[in-house]
Amino acid sequence: MKELSELKETYKRQSDNFVEEVNNCNKTIIEHAERLTDFCQRLENVQITHKGRLDSHDSQLAELYSRMKVAEDQILALEKEATRLESVKTDRSLFYKTKKKLDLKDLEQDIKLFKNTNHCITLDNYAEKYLPIRTQSLINETLRSVLSGKERRRLELYDNEKNGLLYQ
Repeated sequence: MKELSELKETYKRQSDNFVEEVNNCNKTIIEHAERLTDFCQRLENVQITHKGRLDSHDSQLAELYSRMKVAEDQILALEKEATRLESVKTDRSLFYKTKKKLDLKDLEQDIKLFKNTNHCITLDNYAEKYLPIRTQSLINETLRSVLSGKERRRLELYDNEKNGLLYQ
């Protein structure tokens, strides 16, 4: 019996040691599980934070890509316009020759305008000064052919008197 009791005691110690080790292992496992849960929670929070930033960066990249596409289209349009302008641009020497011809034509037109203005002034002067004399001469001629005697003589006296005023 002593052996049995020693054996029981040995088993009991071993059992207690085993239970204690199992409990220690359980505590360690629980601590590791808690740390892992805490670590997973922190990783999840970081992932959520980074997900928001990643979505923000994705939208910014999409916007930048669309702006880059618009800029590329504008650059292509400007290149086409530059090519078109290069093909239709005027040669400088041809431009100056044409400008010189136009300046000469402008000068000719100025001379013609001056001559026409001078001619108009001459016509106005004639109409103002000599047309009344001519009209009066025609009237007097007509009256001379119609009148006779005393009336004709009065007309000649009147004509001599008034013609002096007209010729001044």
